[in-house]
Amino acid sequence: MATILSVSISKEKGILKDAVPRGRLVEDHGLEGDAHAGSVRPVSLLPLASIQKVEGDLKRRGIRVRPGLFAENFVVEGLVAGDVKPGDALRLSSGARLVVRQIGKPFHTDNAVFRAIGSSPLPSDGIFARVARGGEVKEGDRIEIEASGAERGR
Repeated sequence: MATILSVSISKEKGILKDAVPRGRLVEDHGLEGDAHAGSVRPVSLLPLASIQKVEGDLKRRGIRVRPGLFAENFVVEGLVAGDVKPGDALRLSSGARLVVRQIGKPFHTDNAVFRAIGSSPLPSDGIFARVARGGEVKEGDRIEIEASGAERGR
């Protein structure tokens, strides 16, 4: 079982996200108000463990680690990229359901994350998902791996 530690959104792609107290996941769209909603990778989860791997280096360089710094929607504790694979379903305690689309993504140097910190764990450790069932999402929500294998959740 994993826990959502933060929820973040941005109005534009390629910029750092801002933490919000709660969000609304919209089926087959993404996180309401986020620029990545409706895209191929509408929702991103970044494991806390991945952030902790780079946190010391960032602090030495004077960069404050905060939710949304890596352009992720959710920081999660207790779930790492190796725990899931494309097609796995993640059920949130609110009843919302995500289906993993991919692990990692190409890293682009023409975005605010690269300009601000020079690197990001999202390309290697990010978990990207689509929304199979909508609902509210907030800090403290639990995530459970519901299914493995073929995409389910409709």
